[in-house]
Amino acid sequence: MTVNGELDGPLYVKVSHAGSAVADVRDPTYPTDSSATILVVPENPSTLGAGHFTGTVTVTACVKDPTCATGQLVGSPKTLPVSYEIKPSVQSDTVMPYLTTAGSAGKVVIRGKGFSAAGIDTVSFGTTSATAFNIVSDSEIHATHSGLAAGRHTVTLKAGGSLVPFDGTLVAVPSVAYPASLLPYGGTLTETRGLLYDAERRVLFVAAVGITPEFNTLMRFPLSTYGTSVPSGSGVPRLRDIALTPDGTRLLVLTDDALMQKDPVTLTTLVTTPAAQPFSQGFQHLRELEVTNEGFALVTSGVYGSGFADLCLYSINDAAFYLTPDLLVTQASVGASADGSSLVIAHPTVYYDASTGRIARARHGLADHGHSWYDATVKPAVSRSGHRVVMTGRDYAGNAHTTVYDASLANVLGHLPTASASNSEASSGIAIQPDGSRAYVFDRAAMAIRTFDLTGAPVAGFYPEVLPARAVPAGLGSSLTYRMLVSPDGTTLFIGGTGAAAMMPAP
Repeated sequence: MTVNGELDGPLYVKVSHAGSAVADVRDPTYPTDSSATILVVPENPSTLGAGHFTGTVTVTACVKDPTCATGQLVGSPKTLPVSYEIKPSVQSDTVMPYLTTAGSAGKVVIRGKGFSAAGIDTVSFGTTSATAFNIVSDSEIHATHSGLAAGRHTVTLKAGGSLVPFDGTLVAVPSVAYPASLLPYGGTLTETRGLLYDAERRVLFVAAVGITPEFNTLMRFPLSTYGTSVPSGSGVPRLRDIALTPDGTRLLVLTDDALMQKDPVTLTTLVTTPAAQPFSQGFQHLRELEVTNEGFALVTSGVYGSGFADLCLYSINDAAFYLTPDLLVTQASVGASADGSSLVIAHPTVYYDASTGRIARARHGLADHGHSWYDATVKPAVSRSGHRVVMTGRDYAGNAHTTVYDASLANVLGHLPTASASNSEASSGIAIQPDGSRAYVFDRAAMAIRTFDLTGAPVAGFYPEVLPARAVPAGLGSSLTYRMLVSPDGTTLFIGGTGAAAMMPAP
């Protein structure tokens, strides 16, 4: 911008901005008596997400008047357009969830590239056409399938009879009803840090804590032959958490300062990615992870002591970490929908929308999730599609809450009584049915599971308890918190405790 005029007094420059493309204008400097420079700061891509964004920057130059209501120079004001495009962050072709229950209809999210431009008119699972599908964007399709036979079903996309390049598979597995059983860790293993059920291989993985972090162990329980085979374990120093890749072919294993990709059958390490700064400096450590349907793992972190820590994304294809700037958490836990579309982080509450790649603080309706130790240790429970989220913690007054939100986290749908009828103690563990119909709360005092119906309207703000509390298998051990999850077919509840895990029919 160039302006002209006689400077018979101080030069003032006023800058304003509008639109989504610009976050701020700041740091004015005056190199000479007749010139000025301003720093224009674009919006953070992780805040905006994918898409085309526009904005304007308006510069006004004047003399004598700091408000620039008078004394404007010739050529002032000047409005400059700003625009840019953020491309979708999809790392690879994915189908999530990659697993479905044989014989049951279901929905999946298909991620890739070039969907809109290709004019896709057919989506198939093996030889079975989708009963419905919707092209959400150039990188995303939502599809519904009918009941499929057990086995692997190649996902095929076509336009006008011609194949559209895509590499993805949906695996249908039979529903399995496991009996109530205790799964002892053995040795000196105590706390459960991570719990993962691999329904394709019928295996329960546990990230278990040893007497010191150097003795942490990855346990593998083969449930298809449980009772006749011995669980295997692999020592993983400073082990933190575990997850399967979006296609289920690799096991992601998180430690204090690295992420490994392992074979889920042999537990052989295939690749290891050390974390860079700040995690390599000894102040922060990696903490938990969940996968997105773009091909990322979202990784939370904690600190040794107190303070705030960073979030980062891990590209599974590239085996590389990327920091997400401007969002800090403290000892945060993360929960995810099985379709990889929605991730929820507790403490403070942050959500990640995989459709756009946007990550931001949630604007929920009640201050249920203030600075509370429980927020950081009980994982949020998220339904398969992300339409129901259950979180537990204490408010700033110290009152315990277990709250049910909608997908946006902006609307409180209702509450659950927490660990006891008096609501005097925050829930020690929570889980949700994949379809979001029921929620489960661990009652630590009674060592039992309480069941709540989320399909009806809350009464006086609370969802009704629909069954008597059901005792967990004896020997689970006493802990302040428990890891809990429900199998994809909704039949089995898995619980990770102290020195053992347990499984029981889901009430």
